[in-house]
Amino acid sequence: MANLAKPSLSIAVDEQGLISMKAVTTFKTLEIKFKLDEEFDETTADDRKVRTTMSLVGSEREKTTIVVLIGKRTMSAICGPTG
Repeated sequence: MANLAKPSLSIAVDEQGLISMKAVTTFKTLEIKFKLDEEFDETTADDRKVRTTMSLVGSEREKTTIVVLIGKRTMSAICGPTG
């Protein structure tokens, strides 16, 4: 059932460079706040406690790759404008 949830994701950056990412589904709301390249504590959607580091790799006008280091595993996502 949870794999049918389509999250709404919002990302905001404040004046000090603190990034807030909030994912909302009908089942759960997850929010993390972090600064790039600084390790922080995070609770994942399945309630695991991890140390995470978020970094930007590249900075093209059209897209940006976000690299996430969780423990010893790395995940990356390419983000770009819609519409």
